[in-house]
Amino acid sequence: PAGWVLAGKALVLESPRTDTVYKLRLELREQSKGAGQEGLLVPALFRAEQGTWIPLPVLRLHRIEYPHIPVQTRTEAARATLHRMPLAPAKGIVGYLEGAGDEMPQALRHAGYSVNRLEPSSLNLEQLKRCKAVVVGLRFYNTYKDVAALQPLLLSYVAGGGTLVVQYQTTSNLLLKQWGPYPLTIGRGRVTNEEAPVRFAQKLHPLLRKPNQLSDQDFEGWVQERGLYFAEAWDKRWIPLLGLSDPGEKEELGSLLVTHYGKGAVVYCALALFRQCPAGVMGGYRLLQNMVEYEP
Repeated sequence: PAGWVLAGKALVLESPRTDTVYKLRLELREQSKGAGQEGLLVPALFRAEQGTWIPLPVLRLHRIEYPHIPVQTRTEAARATLHRMPLAPAKGIVGYLEGAGDEMPQALRHAGYSVNRLEPSSLNLEQLKRCKAVVVGLRFYNTYKDVAALQPLLLSYVAGGGTLVVQYQTTSNLLLKQWGPYPLTIGRGRVTNEEAPVRFAQKLHPLLRKPNQLSDQDFEGWVQERGLYFAEAWDKRWIPLLGLSDPGEKEELGSLLVTHYGKGAVVYCALALFRQCPAGVMGGYRLLQNMVEYEP
């Protein structure tokens, strides 16, 4: 896009060998501060033949892998969209308990955090204390068999002042029914219209205001859906922050809830940030940062 230049020279790979993977890193810089525009970024590859540069297709592998279908791999043109990220400065380590098909650790790195992928089988409280927040990956409570033994440790971390962010979990094969400090039941509620209006049920709540002041603009440009597997019932100590609904349907309040426990907090987020962040939706990043930075 306009306003960007390559930092350094284009890379030349001399005598590349077959059956070999090469990792090449290119960096862009702005021609002047604030000049870089958003837009499509397309890599180009050329082969030298008798003094002539011949263009080659640049493809990426896209792997589709779900339990209910055979693994499928297809190629598509390699391209990326360059976005500016209007985020507050991000510092510190975020712990991540990886779920299934999960790209959110990369989103946290894009936001500026150091991400520590936590190994649940060997996790201890000292490791957790080094994290400003711990994020539980998609369907972690559906896939990690020893989660019942792990959860008291996570709640001890929260009680000592940590923030635990739980992304959506499914109702089928939920290995731990009571994972929060207080009762919360996950249902099958969802909002599939990505343009469904969002009501701020708690406009003044700090999670919606710090470090990024969220507004209706943060829910523009969403892809595929708003969220899924919303909470359907919860203890009064959980605070629902948003209300949203598909056209003609009743309002759902279970997409984003927060509660305090000891000195810390637990957040349940059933909004589809796992779709928004890889798609470059800035509102997804801004909400993600607010959850990670939240302190009671």
